[in-house]
Amino acid sequence: MVKCGIGLILHSYDAAEIELHFFLITKHRGKTTESDEMIPKLFNRSEIPYNKMWQNDRFTLPKFLSGRLCVALFTIDRDKSLAAAPKIKVVPVLPETIDWQSYEF
Repeated sequence: MVKCGIGLILHSYDAAEIELHFFLITKHRGKTTESDEMIPKLFNRSEIPYNKMWQNDRFTLPKFLSGRLCVALFTIDRDKSLAAAPKIKVVPVLPETIDWQSYEF
């Protein structure tokens, strides 16, 4: 498991912020199990169902799969759609956390 990104989701309708830490797992042993948020399923890269995923995944996942590290900022509406264009910065090293008010994208 390798940390490949850090992000922040802002809500356009209130002051809530959600900080995300993204990890990429390329090999595993054992049995994968279903959770409240996911039913595990393998896909070829060309068949990843972005239309069934969070909108921000289509911006970050291709970068993670190509080995790049990213810092991202997303603003979403009540219906969970993107309220603004995402801000994504490919970085050589990920910070532990970010002061989002002063971070330069």
